[in-house]
Amino acid sequence: MLEERLKNYIFTVGERYRDAICSVDVVNECISDKNFVLRDGDDRSQWFDILGPDYVDKAFFWAKEAFPKSSLVINDYNLEMVPGKREGMYKLLKGMLERGVPVDTVGLQMHINIEYPPVSEIEKTIELYGSLGLKVIVTEMEISMYADREQDKGIFEERKEYTPELLEKQADRYAEIFECFKKEARAGILKDVVLWGITDRMSWKNGFPVPGRTDAPLLFDGEGKPKPAFDKLCGK
Repeated sequence: MLEERLKNYIFTVGERYRDAICSVDVVNECISDKNFVLRDGDDRSQWFDILGPDYVDKAFFWAKEAFPKSSLVINDYNLEMVPGKREGMYKLLKGMLERGVPVDTVGLQMHINIEYPPVSEIEKTIELYGSLGLKVIVTEMEISMYADREQDKGIFEERKEYTPELLEKQADRYAEIFECFKKEARAGILKDVVLWGITDRMSWKNGFPVPGRTDAPLLFDGEGKPKPAFDKLCGK
């Protein structure tokens, strides 16, 4: 019954929007943070427990029928941050391609911070998936002001003052990463970059992972004014 519901959902959305949508996020956040394979019910996926691992393949085959002209994306977070998760996604994708599953694009959410990961890891991630003949898109990018290196221990930084120096550091980080993006776009691997919001006032990072702590991860401040990062990306 669940399999039929999934299929009906994909085809219903396809009937309504196939001519208006160029890219479809078919399967989202399916790789476990614990062991870097497909999530199961203990790791928040009832799809796996009820349908088994084939649910990923089936979703893509149905999506190809429902959206014949759209790119089909598998999307996840921390692929550029955690080498084990990056490799886990690579193994999943390699198997899918060998089975003829019509996945053609990998989405990197890229919720990163002002210190990590190094640009070399971002470049390595994009090129790893490109080596499979896949395209890459960045789907949810922002650069948090907080590294929070020990958050696994429940230790987080206090709220920072967003000084001109810190905003300039963030601007340099955005610029450095976008130079990498331009290189990978010229190589024909990277297709699109989407930021996860417009202004800092509306960012989901406000209050997460620390309740009450604000963040400033985007290109426009809380009043909607362009920040140094925006100016630097625009060549000002």
